[in-house]
Amino acid sequence: MHIFNSLNTNENLSLALGFFDGLHLGHRSVIESAVNYAKEHNTQSAVITFQEHPCCYLYDLEPKYILKRGDKIKMLEDMGVNYLYFLDFDANMAKMSGEEYLKEIIVKNFAPVAISTG
Repeated sequence: MHIFNSLNTNENLSLALGFFDGLHLGHRSVIESAVNYAKEHNTQSAVITFQEHPCCYLYDLEPKYILKRGDKIKMLEDMGVNYLYFLDFDANMAKMSGEEYLKEIIVKNFAPVAISTG
C-alpha cells in the first residue's frame, strides 16, 4: 500500500471517503465496497481520510482515537487498499461546501471511477 500525506494526481481510482477512526463493521463495509469495485473493474482502490479528525480544527478538541495510526494503516493494508491518503483538514477545507470538496479535491485530483462513503 502506498501512503501519501498530501494530495497528488492519481486518477481512475475507486475511493472510500471517511475518517474511519475505529474501522468497525460499517467502516469496513465502505472500504470493502471500494476495494471490491476496484478489483472487479481492474483499477486501484484508495482511502481518503484526514491526519486528524476535523473536530480538532473546527472546535479545538483533542479526541481520543480508537485506533493508533499504525494500527489503522496495517488494517487497511490487510483489507487490500492500494493507496492511503492522510490529508490535512485546514482553513481552506473548512470553508468548502460538500460540493466544492467533491469538485476541488476529489474530482480534480482523483477523477474517481467510484466513490464509497458512509
